[in-house]
Formats: sequence, C-alpha cells, structure tokens
Amino acid sequence: MYPTPSPRAVTYWPPTNGECTFPPPRLIGARWDGDPQRLDEVVLEADVQEEGYIFFGVSRDLDPKRVFGARQIHSFSKIPNLRNLETVRVAVLC
Repeated sequence: MYPTPSPRAVTYWPPTNGECTFPPPRLIGARWDGDPQRLDEVVLEADVQEEGYIFFGVSRDLDPKRVFGARQIHSFSKIPNLRNLETVRVAVLC
C-alpha cells in the first residue's frame, strides 16, 4: 500500500501562521516511489502541519516559495496499524 524504500531526506518548513517569515526549515526522513515532482503523497517519519512546505532534498533557504520544486502540504494524516504499535504519517501534496 505504501512504499518501503529506504528513508530519504526532505526539507520541511512549518506554516507561517500569519507571520511574515517562515520558521527555520528542518530535515525529516521520508519514503516515496518514483519522481518526486509527480507525487501526490509522501510517507514521513515525523508529524507535519497542513499548509507547510516540503522539498525533496536538502535546502537551507528560509523561504520555500523561492525553492524550485518545494510543494505545499494539502493534508496530513496519521494512520495506526491494527495493534496501534506503529503509525504511518502521510502528507498529501498540492
């Protein structure tokens, strides 16, 4: 159902919450199959917030809108397994 390749790094910027600037970006482990620019969803190793941004790779830029290939997060969900021992975190991208 969800890809199982080795985790790779994505850069995550939380939403601004009405501020003029974005909070500093941070790296998160993620899993995906195929071309990142054609993906609609990505499995993450940490929680993210809707309206934040993800870039498939490492970026130190403080504004994700200036990063070619950065994508906004449309929705985020956490799906527990049947025994509630593990949680899959899925971000749907715009």
